[in-house]
Order: sequence, then structure tokens, then C-alpha cells
Amino acid sequence: MNYKNAIITGASSGIGRAAAQALAAQGMNLFLCARSLEGLQRTADLCSKYENRYIPYSVDLNNSEGIASVLPAALSTLGSIDTLINCAGIYPSDGIDGITDPLWDKVMNLNLKNTFFLSRDVLAYMKPRKKGYIIYINSTVALGAKPSVSTYSISKYGLAGAAAAMYEEGKPYQIRVSSIYPGVTSTDSLHQNGMPCSPEQCMLPEDIASCISFLLQTPERMIIRDLVPWASAYDKI
Repeated sequence: MNYKNAIITGASSGIGRAAAQALAAQGMNLFLCARSLEGLQRTADLCSKYENRYIPYSVDLNNSEGIASVLPAALSTLGSIDTLINCAGIYPSDGIDGITDPLWDKVMNLNLKNTFFLSRDVLAYMKPRKKGYIIYINSTVALGAKPSVSTYSISKYGLAGAAAAMYEEGKPYQIRVSSIYPGVTSTDSLHQNGMPCSPEQCMLPEDIASCISFLLQTPERMIIRDLVPWASAYDKI
């Protein structure tokens, strides 16, 4: 694999943690970002059997100052970055009538605005190097809105647009951009907000991590812009 140093957001649990374990197994050095230092340390411990570097970085990704600090901190510890895996996000349960200003701001800041601005910073860093890969963990709700998670659906539609813009901006510089749109996946946030099916019907975070690993191992002469893994026992949005 041609990628060595990755930033992973949302790395304290769920898909972010599974991604860290998968990329550690492939020999990558990882800059692990999330708010929970305890969760990040647990992720680093799970990766520690591989002889690479794992840097836990506790940061509030919901504010601009936290986002602005990520790339400089990653470069100061790893020296260079060639991969960004955007896993951070929140999944509130709401309908249109339940959307408040504070809820809207919280979801849009993390799921869309700050994910975009971190990607912007990383893209600007990658451009003169003419190499890099930015991957977004989106959701099938960006392919068809789900009424019980309205704010989340809107944010993920926006993220699909952000990824498309990043793809076009990065293409002249050989920077690859892909989005993964997982169907129902067994994560803490899904359990907290009500699962639409039984746990046995869900995909696992490890399944989505395998999609990330697959993308990073594809030949540089090709790009898979969108990848949509569905749970074989529950192929609904």
C-alpha cells in the first residue's frame, strides 16, 4: 500500500476504531482524533500489537479551534500525512418538527461544516505533494432521506456535495477522494437511537473498515468515487 500516515476522526469508537485497527494491520501510522481520550487510548491499545505509531489526540471536533489544530498537530508528530479518514459524526433521532436551532448547529457543525474544513486544510497540504487520499464515511440516508433522522439526513446530503467538490479540486493534483455510504451498521449511536432491525441483521464496524482498506489498496490509475455497502439481511435505508 502506498499510504503510510493517516488522520482518522471519530477514532474512539465504532467505525473510526475499526478503521484504525484495519489500517494498523496494514502498517500505517495513525493520528487518532476524537473527544474521548479514554476511548482513543483504548483504540491505540488495540492497535499496539502492530509496530507502528499511534497518536491519540483528544480534541473537540465540534468547534473551529479544535478542527484548525488537527493538521498541525498531526504533522508535528508524524511528519507527513497522506490519508484522511473522516469518521466523526453524530446521529440524533428527530423528525422535521423536532429540529431546534441548537440541534441543527450541533449536527451540521460536526457532520458537515467541520468535516469540510478539516478536509480543506488537508487538501491544501496535499496539493503541492500531488498525492493523498481523502475518504468520507457517509450513509445511505444521503441516497434517500429517512424521516426519523431528518437533521442527520440533511447533513449527509451536504457531505456528499462536499466530497464531490473535494474530488474535483483534488483531481488535477492526483489526490483521490471517495465516499462510503454504509447501510445499517451496529454502532453505539445506532443502538442509542433505536435500531431498525435486529443486531444480527446489521453490518459491523469491521465491515466498513474493510471497505476503507479496499479503497486504499486500489491501483492509483483508478478511483472508486462512491462505495455503497449494504447489510445483506437488511438492505433498507
